[in-house]
Amino acid sequence: MTSDVRIEKVAAFITRDVEVGGVWQRELLVFRHANPLAGVQVPAGTVDPPESPLAAVMREVAEEAGLLEVEVVGEPVLARLELLDAEWYLTLHGEGRAMLSEHDLASPVVTIVRRDGDRVLLGGSNPDGSAVEWWASASAVTRDLRRWLFHLRATGDVLDSWSRAFDRTEPWSFYWVALDAPSPLVGVQFGWFEEMRERLVAGRDGS
Repeated sequence: MTSDVRIEKVAAFITRDVEVGGVWQRELLVFRHANPLAGVQVPAGTVDPPESPLAAVMREVAEEAGLLEVEVVGEPVLARLELLDAEWYLTLHGEGRAMLSEHDLASPVVTIVRRDGDRVLLGGSNPDGSAVEWWASASAVTRDLRRWLFHLRATGDVLDSWSRAFDRTEPWSFYWVALDAPSPLVGVQFGWFEEMRERLVAGRDGS
């Protein structure tokens, strides 16, 4: 029997309005990993119970981007399911969390290769792309995954670009991109952006 634990995650679409040549332009905050394979992303993370999704997104923005002066615009959007039919998600507590470091997994997303009673043979991938399999209790995985997408607006003075290491040895590079330009986000994050696009561009008046 698999876990009935719900994993809640958040993503932050932070915008600012700047005047360029007398015209107001809305920009989105993105960052580039030190690892070029990770691509361009927006701040995101996991809700740590008992915190709320709102508390979690504010924490992630402060920790990852170093931004403290932001405000929420509207209600969050519940993203479409991120998992494919064959995919499961480690519960990220107890046994599931330990597996991430024990097996040096590139992602908490795994597949169930085989079942044997209350045990499952899980398949995942290492950061170098190599496959790995291991046995675990069925309660270590769940498909009950929800992602809340927040539109936040920067309310204080912010730099045009900056680097921040947070708890990593290699810093992430943060910068702003015009919403009218092609989005640099790829994969599932581009899908989140498409779900948020209309509300992100609404109300560009410089206020």
